[in-house]
Parts: sequence; C-alpha cells; structure tokens
Amino acid sequence: MSLQIRPTLLLLLGLLCQTFCQDILITEDLSKLHKEFRKLQLILESIVTDGSPLAEIIAFPATIAVNKHASLTANDLRVGASPGYNVSDTCLNHTEILIDALFRKEEWAIRIIDALGKLESDIFDGNFVWPGSYDECLNTQAVVYVDPSTKSGPSYPYRGQYCMLSIPLSNKQSATLLSSTPALSVGICLPETCNDDDAVSLVRTVLSLLPSNVTAKINPTVQCQERDREVDGRATAVIIIASIIAVIIVLGTAYDVIARLIVNFSTETKMAQFSESLPITKNTHSNGAVYENGDVNDRIHLLSKPKYSEYESVEKHTHEERHADKGIVVHILLAFSIYSNAVKILSTKQAAGSLSAVNGIRCLSMFWVILGHTYAFGFRFASNMGSFFPKMLNRFTFQAIDNATVSVDSFFLLSGLLLAFLTFRELKTAGGIKEFRWGMFYFHRFWRLTPPYMLLMMVYVPTVKYWSDGPLWPKDGFEIDYCKDSWWTNLLYINNFVNADKMCMAWSWYLANDMQFFVVSPILLIALYKSPIIGGIVSSIFLIASFITSGVIASVNNVSANIITQGGTTGFLQLYIKPYCRIGPYIVGILTGYILFKTDCNVKIGRIRNLVGWLTATGIALAVLYGLYSPNNNNSLSIGVSALYMSLARTAWGVALAWVIFACATGNGGFINTLLSWNVYVPLGRLTYCAYLTHPIVMILYYSSLRNTIVFNDLEISYLFVSHLVFAYAAAFILSLAFESPMMGLEKVLFKRDKRS
Repeated sequence: MSLQIRPTLLLLLGLLCQTFCQDILITEDLSKLHKEFRKLQLILESIVTDGSPLAEIIAFPATIAVNKHASLTANDLRVGASPGYNVSDTCLNHTEILIDALFRKEEWAIRIIDALGKLESDIFDGNFVWPGSYDECLNTQAVVYVDPSTKSGPSYPYRGQYCMLSIPLSNKQSATLLSSTPALSVGICLPETCNDDDAVSLVRTVLSLLPSNVTAKINPTVQCQERDREVDGRATAVIIIASIIAVIIVLGTAYDVIARLIVNFSTETKMAQFSESLPITKNTHSNGAVYENGDVNDRIHLLSKPKYSEYESVEKHTHEERHADKGIVVHILLAFSIYSNAVKILSTKQAAGSLSAVNGIRCLSMFWVILGHTYAFGFRFASNMGSFFPKMLNRFTFQAIDNATVSVDSFFLLSGLLLAFLTFRELKTAGGIKEFRWGMFYFHRFWRLTPPYMLLMMVYVPTVKYWSDGPLWPKDGFEIDYCKDSWWTNLLYINNFVNADKMCMAWSWYLANDMQFFVVSPILLIALYKSPIIGGIVSSIFLIASFITSGVIASVNNVSANIITQGGTTGFLQLYIKPYCRIGPYIVGILTGYILFKTDCNVKIGRIRNLVGWLTATGIALAVLYGLYSPNNNNSLSIGVSALYMSLARTAWGVALAWVIFACATGNGGFINTLLSWNVYVPLGRLTYCAYLTHPIVMILYYSSLRNTIVFNDLEISYLFVSHLVFAYAAAFILSLAFESPMMGLEKVLFKRDKRS
C-alpha cells in the first residue's frame, strides 16, 4: 500500500495512519500498512543528520514533511479539507504555528507530538486504547518569537489541549456485558483554541484523503477535555445543600461532645457525693490498726459489693437528666452527631436473639461483589484482555468470578429471611395482622433505603465530573445526560422497568428489585402467618411462575446460561434485572425466616442428618458455581438446558445458603458458625448497604483517572481488589455518617420509633 499522498496533510496523516479504520485490524492490508509505517521510522534515521535523535524520532511526521516538501501552511489545511469540514480560523492559525515550530524543531512543538497517542503493542490482544501523555499535553505552552532565529520577543498564544479520538471498530452492539462496543481510541494534542468540532473536522480532513473504500465505514468522534471547568448550576446547588448538611453535622457533633463532657463531670461529682454518704465501717488491718472511712481501698471494696448497683442508678439518673428536657430541635441535632453515630456503627454488640451468622454471610457476599466488579469494571481499561480473559475462562477456579452474580442472590435471600424473621416477631408482639402497623412497615423500608441512596445520587451525578481528570475521564460525568430523564425512576424504584437502558447508577437495579419484592412480601407473610399450608401454596405459585417466566424469556431470546460473558445486553435488560426472574432466593429466604421463627431457632438435628444437610448444600452450591465450566470455554449447552439453568440456578443457590443460615442459627453450624459470627463482621455488616452504593463509584473513579491502560494479571487484580475493598468501606463509613445514620435517627425522633433488633 503506497503512502504517496498529499504532503500538505502528512503531519496529521502520519499520526493517524496507524489507527484509521476497522479494516486495519481485520484484513491483510493491516500487515502491509504496518510494514510501510515501520519502514518510514527506519528511513527517518538515514534522513536526519542533525538534532537530537530522540527528538527526530518523536517528530518523524513533521521531519518527513520537511525533508520531502517545501512548506506546510494553514491554507493547505483549508484546501485539503473536504466540503463540510469546517475548522475555525483561530484553530487553523494556531495549528500553523505548531507546524512551523516543528520545522524548527522547537522543544514545545516536539512535546506536543510526543504527547500524542502512538501505535501500541498487544493490538491483537485487545489493546485499542493509545492515550499518549495527558499531562505532557496540558503542561506544554506554545511559544512564538518575533525573530525565531534569535528567539527574541517571545509570546505565548496557547497551551496544549488533550482530546481523545475514537473510531468504532464494529457497528454491532457488544456481545457481552463485560465490554462496550470496541473502538480504537487515540490521544491527540491540539491547540486549546480548537474545540470538539474543530478536532473532528481536522480528523475528517485527513481521513478524506484516504481511499473511499477504506473511509466509507469510519465515523470518528473526538472529545476534548476542558482545562478549566467552571462549576455549573447543578454542582453549585449540590455544594450549597451539602454545606448546609455539613454545618448541621458539625453543630450536632459539637453539642453532643460538649454535653458528654458536662455529664461526665456531673457524674463524677455525684459519684463523689455518693461515696461520702456511704456508712462508716471499720476495717482491721494486719497490723491491728482500725480505720474509719478513711481508706480509699475500703471504699472501693464497698463499691464493689452489691451496693454498686446504687452507683449505676446514680449514673443512669444523671444520663436521664441530661436528656429529659431536650426539645425536638436538640434531638434532631443529635441525630447528626458524628460521635454518637460512629460509636453505633463501630460497636460489635448485637441485640439478643440476633442471627449472628448473617453478618458474616452479608460481609463475605459484599466482598465477593467487589471482587467480581474489580474485573468487570476494569476490563475495558486493560490492554491485554484478548489473552488474559480467555486464559481466565479456561481456569476452573475462575468460575467463582465468572458466576459471581449469585452473590447478589445471597443478598436477596438475606433480605427475605430477615424480613420474615423480624416481621413475624412484631406480628406476634402486636397481637396479629390487624393490629400490625402496615403503613409504618412500608414507610420504614422506604426511609431506610431512600435518603442515603438519593443523597448520594444528588452529590455524585452533578459533581463527579469535577472529581478527577485524565485521558480516559468523561468530561460530562458517567451518567447519561445527568440522569435528567431517569432519576425519578430510581426514586420510585422502577428503574429496572422504565428507561432501563438509560438507568441512572446502573448497579441500582438491585435496589429496585429488593423494594419490589418488599412491596409484595405481605402476600407471603400474611399467608404464612395464617397457615403454613396456605403460605406454602402461595410461595410455590410464586416460585413456579418465576421458573416458567425465566425459562421462557431465556429460551425466546436465546440467552446463554452465563449471562455475563455470553448473555449480552438483551439478557441483562430482559432477564437479569427483572424481579419476576430474581424473586426465587427472596422467597426461599422468607420460608427460612418463617421456620426459624416457628422453631425459635431451637432445632435438634442428628449428626448424620446434619452431615447430609451440609453435603447436600455444598453440592448444590458447587454445581451452581462450577457446573458451567468447560475446557477452552466450549459451552455446548442447548437452548433448553441453558433456559433450565437460568430458571433454577439462582433459587438453588438460595436453598444452599439457606441451609447454612439455618444450621448456624440452630446450633448445628460448628466451626462455620464460629467463623461467620466473628464480631468484626458486625460493624462491617452495618456498612454493607452503603458499601454497595459506593463501591462502583470508587472503582470508576480509579479506573477512569488512569493515565494509561493497565495489564491484568493475578497480582494486579489482588492489589486492586484489596484497594477497592478498603476504599469502598471507607466511603461507606462516610456515607453512613453523613446521610444514613442521621436519617435513621430522624425517624426515631419524629415517629418515636423504638429500636428494632
């Protein structure tokens, strides 16, 4: 393939000839053009006779133009541009300054070229992102001299502006959920006076000089980063609201701390008065001396006797006095106290009768979600996915990651179980179904989930674009049009049905499902409370309907059993996020909670039966996780078998996990119960909801701030997982202190709601 084309655009063409179309990657022309391109680099060494070799190599497109052609002007760009490709005069003039500076081999111009994305290795392994040097581009200042020969009278007309050129490599939608539609992305550095339209026009001008059969399918896009982004009205409003909340938090914390200092001083004073009022006693020491109320040790001895309860009443009375005359405003302030809320969150104490093993399962499931998302969110930022991903799929143990979606089903199971277990307790305390406060039943759930969810969305969506920068950073944020068409679906928990393809905070599909399950849960709860037979029939109807619906959808849409790696967006939108396909584990959880309530967690199981139960649960769990494995990823399951798996697998996982909770709660869990009931899981369990909300934001913040792509391997993933885990829970702690705990405190203040176990 000849590269004898118009010299006037050789500069830009030299930068783009590596990357201009999908034909480059899939035809024999790739090899030919690649060889020609490499020849140009070798010829450069024989052409250049002066200057820095490194500088000459970096600036080879301009050097070729200098040695073979007389001049390259902005007018040439105008002449070479195809009709309809308009570039502003300022952008053209400043581009001419850059070209002239390259002829003179000025350092700043060479830096501009050095900052451009260049041909990378691992192309056939999926390395389609060549970002260049973002920071070098932005830090480069153009210099224009009155007399270039003497470098006198310098002026500084513009600085470098980083833009990302993207050329789609396929017109088809992504075949999996782990990657978007492939595109070749190349970093380019232009004068800051060139806008997005100018950049696109320059690129199209270059591409128009190539053969029409090559450029016909090319539809390039360019996004230029804004150097100094002004805070818009949305972000300003968020800053004002967040500042008000921060002030309330500071006031509440200050009041709480000062009040505690005062009450501690008061308690010590009353303790001293109480000690003085103790009866005089005599104590004969070994030396025969008798002391009357004068020995501190004697008083400590007396206080350690049963009369210590009297001191406790004094301390309690002082604490009650502190809270007795507080108005509602003070109580609201105290609900925002960081000190009190942090103590509650970090406490390892549990209420009597709690299912302690649930905390361990909740935390480990959250860790599993974060591990799976470490892979999923990072795939498009990895340069070696073509070799790494197939290697992982061939690894048997990787099935625990490939099928990690069942970790979400663990949460559905836990949600249904705890709902049933606690609600049946409250129904018993209230005296029956009619006396139960069903309005508060729904309000509490909505209030428990919504404030931290919506407040996080309020802060994240309008302001995230200001949080960082980089060649891979989206200048308008990560959500489609700032969620203006979809935020209300999140508020109403219908975002998995309405505008699902534009879902705000895509991971919030889980919250929609959980709330929808909760809305219909009284049907099952009331049926079970009235009669286990009726409840069993109703639950069976729900389960069978879910099995049939899931199977039909999977069969009609030809959804593979592994919906993540082979299911595509159709499987995600039609099957994965729909409640009628995911309710199975939730129903299993409700039935398990009912059994634990009826038996009061007191069930004696023989050793043999217990062993059989554990072996069966383990076998089911392993079958769900590893049953899809096939060497070389040759999944030959028929449509019918895949549909059957999609129908039953998630509920089967719920059954296996339900046994673990049941065995641990009834004293048949052995060392598994000991591990899952570790006190460290208690505070981490309280942060699980907020960790789920924040962990994707933590990940996209890191990945999108990268200056270059990363190479995935086991060690890299391990470091990323641990880092994401720590930062996700740190962010969850902040979110809980700022939004979740205060809102729960407000509910107690406004509705005088008693603590729930």
